[in-house]
Amino acid sequence: MELVPPSSELESAFLAMYKDFADNDPENSEYYSESIADFSLYIQRLNDEAEGVNLREGYVPCSHFWLVDCQKTILGVIRVRHNISNEFLSLEAGHIGYDIAPSFRGRGYGKQMLKLALPEVKKLGIEKALITARGQSAGFDGGCIFQSISR
Repeated sequence: MELVPPSSELESAFLAMYKDFADNDPENSEYYSESIADFSLYIQRLNDEAEGVNLREGYVPCSHFWLVDCQKTILGVIRVRHNISNEFLSLEAGHIGYDIAPSFRGRGYGKQMLKLALPEVKKLGIEKALITARGQSAGFDGGCIFQSISR
């Protein structure tokens, strides 16, 4: 398993992952839906985000990576935000956001993907990365229950 940057060479694998989301987790599939209309444009947007150019309002520079197995199946997606300079990112989303395709959840891929992404965080000069999880993401910590902290 490895993390790879977005690539048009993996279009069919990405679209298969998207279908998995659309069929089994429609709410989260929306994040990837623009890949259906024009995959090349979608890849360009992800690359632009990594370079910090043509950012949409409220977005910060962000590097995207796909977790692929030896058959080039995309198991998940991870995003490393270069900074958390707005309130939403600093309080809720953090430096790292990720999704595991529904068919591959519960197998430890999220932890593996996070471990593989940490060198990318370091390359960006981020000394302390903020990682957050929603209550339903109990698998994030091997099934440990997170304590919610109210502010």
